[in-house]
Amino acid sequence: MAKKQLLTLFFCNLIIWTLGNGLLPLLPIYAATLDASPTVIGYYLAASYLAMAVGTIAAGRLAEQFGGYKRLLVGAGLLCAPALGLMGQAATTGILVVLTMLVWFLVGVIVALLNIVAGLSVNPAERGKVFGVVFLSVPLGALAGGATLGALADWGGYGTMFFIMALGWLSLPIVAAFFLIEPDTPQRSQSTSLPLPSASLFANRSFALVVIATILASTTVFVGRLGTSLSMEKLQFTSTMVSSTAAVGGLVALPLIPLLGTLSDKLGRRGLLMLLYGSATLGVLTLDWATELWHFWLAASLLSISAYGNGTLSVALANDLLPRALLNKGLSLFSSTMWIAGIIGFAGTGVLLEYWGPTLVFAGGAALPIVAGLLLLSARPKHSEALAHAQPVRQSWS
Repeated sequence: MAKKQLLTLFFCNLIIWTLGNGLLPLLPIYAATLDASPTVIGYYLAASYLAMAVGTIAAGRLAEQFGGYKRLLVGAGLLCAPALGLMGQAATTGILVVLTMLVWFLVGVIVALLNIVAGLSVNPAERGKVFGVVFLSVPLGALAGGATLGALADWGGYGTMFFIMALGWLSLPIVAAFFLIEPDTPQRSQSTSLPLPSASLFANRSFALVVIATILASTTVFVGRLGTSLSMEKLQFTSTMVSSTAAVGGLVALPLIPLLGTLSDKLGRRGLLMLLYGSATLGVLTLDWATELWHFWLAASLLSISAYGNGTLSVALANDLLPRALLNKGLSLFSSTMWIAGIIGFAGTGVLLEYWGPTLVFAGGAALPIVAGLLLLSARPKHSEALAHAQPVRQSWS
């Protein structure tokens, strides 16, 4: 992958995750100012992630209709900015839900496109390293967004915060328009000497199991994130304190992400993913007794290590398991796993917290990564499949 391409992908992801990770802990607090109950807040966030899942799944097909990844990415980025700014002017929960769903749909399209472009541009031997660098933007963005957005909300109100976010967001489509390199699509690629695989993604058993495992482990992270915000709101922490959990989580995870990517190229991805699943279990269990700010920082750190590391290694593993001809369709689908987990985690947590209480909800969330680990152990491709999928990419570092 060209260094220019790598830097562009890193920057675009950094903008997304700075605003997204900084905003996510504050959305339940913002919705509560509009008199939304925990159940309504859970459904609100779930609806937003449903929109994002639709966006990620649709990205590959939309790119074909728009005639390229870059054109669609820039267009979606430009549309997102005004919708983001208007979120700060929402007078009712209904208006906030509609605007958030629009923003999350467009962000889903963009995230999927960035993953597809990265997958088509990277040398298979360096997937872990490259995705480690790209996904370094996730904890770095959490650190930047968590340290600034809550303070902006406390200083100037949510209207000011969303307006400044919209201005900052515009840098994404501008940078993509000038610096992103459009990769060859699988249809245009002339490297077709190996036989094409089955058209069905889920005929690939290993890929299907990794998808399910990723959804389960990620669901626990979203249980923890909503649980963190609602618990801190109940304890009357300020917006700055709530968003600081994202900053601390990003700071702790920051040095681990590139290291995990490099290690996975040498040691394999499954063992490291199992450790990350365990981190999610410990993080959500910590919330059951959290009452002080540092308790929530600890929980956020464990959840962030799992979330950001899982994002790096699971995408690299999906690339390992998919032939190049199915990367477009496969990575669009795989990009939706996080958002599907968000739908389940947010909706379930919002409702169950009111009926079951935090202890049972957090215990249930802690069990999901254990099941995910068992599925991951079964997700081992046949040797012939692994060789067939290891097609070289013509681009190299420059």
